[in-house]
Amino acid sequence: MNRKLLYKYFKGDCTASETKEVLQWYANVKFDPDLDQEIHELFEANYKASETSWDKDAVFQNILEQIENAPEISFEVDQKKIGNKNTTESKIGLLKIASVVVLAILACGIFLLSKTERFQTDNTAQVGATKPSYITKQTTKGQKSKLKLPDGTQIVLNAGSKLWFANTFSTDNERTVYLEGEAFFDVTRNTTRPFVIHAKNTVTRVLGTSFNVNAYTNNQTVSVAVVSGQVSVKSQVSSNNAQSVYLEPGEKAVCDVKEEVKIKKALFSYDQEIVWKDGTLTFYKEDFEAVAEKLEMWYGKKFIIKKTGIRDDFTGTYHNKSLETVLEGISYVLGFDYEMKDNKVIIK
Repeated sequence: MNRKLLYKYFKGDCTASETKEVLQWYANVKFDPDLDQEIHELFEANYKASETSWDKDAVFQNILEQIENAPEISFEVDQKKIGNKNTTESKIGLLKIASVVVLAILACGIFLLSKTERFQTDNTAQVGATKPSYITKQTTKGQKSKLKLPDGTQIVLNAGSKLWFANTFSTDNERTVYLEGEAFFDVTRNTTRPFVIHAKNTVTRVLGTSFNVNAYTNNQTVSVAVVSGQVSVKSQVSSNNAQSVYLEPGEKAVCDVKEEVKIKKALFSYDQEIVWKDGTLTFYKEDFEAVAEKLEMWYGKKFIIKKTGIRDDFTGTYHNKSLETVLEGISYVLGFDYEMKDNKVIIK
């Protein structure tokens, strides 16, 4: 068999007469353990020569379409191959289906094998390679930090949060970072290198935009609120229930990550979601446990609640105020006393 013709057949470019020649050859060729290896090597060489043009599904479909359009042809068939001693000639019918499908599957199988071997080879080559190290930025309770990444992206990291990324950030195909806690991102636009944030079981992907991600480890939700541009948020789970949403400015995604990630899209208030980055502490109809937790994170003090029955619907806004000033206002509204001692606040 002419190697060029076989290669042409694999690509689905054969004419009807060429298709007949290939099928006639395959229908009559005797089993040869070296044959598969030869075909494999031929396909491997051609695949490497034009790697980006191969499409397994397209190859298979093209082959089938050529056969469907080929005229009815007869084959002189090796009787041993078809298992019928009384048959010396067959119409395209069963033989056409058998020969074409087997050879087509062989071509596609070799394609997949070729890709698998290349993947394994690449992985083997990388085993000895130096793994990237990671750069970590972290804040404690009561502390916020402003960062600027190598690509120009600016980030405000909220209290009790951690952000890390590989030292290959500037050269990787994607600008990937990992987040625990909360951060506001103002991403430098780059259409060829998406910016990707991994937070809990979610992946947020952008090209250039500004948005907030809240993913504290003690919360069962991750929220992504978009200020400008477009953002894609996807659940990162190994199941058929994975979800994704696209967000426009003024929209947020709330992802429940307790079990399987479920994403809900809603509108949000900038004053409630974003102003923390500007030093503004807000509460909106929050129970006192949530208020105390937020104060603890914001000011870095340990809250001990001894009083029970404190009202659970506090709303308030404080811009760059001291903890004592904030406690004076909250205690007056909710009716409790407090004591500040060392690094603790006792509610009584």
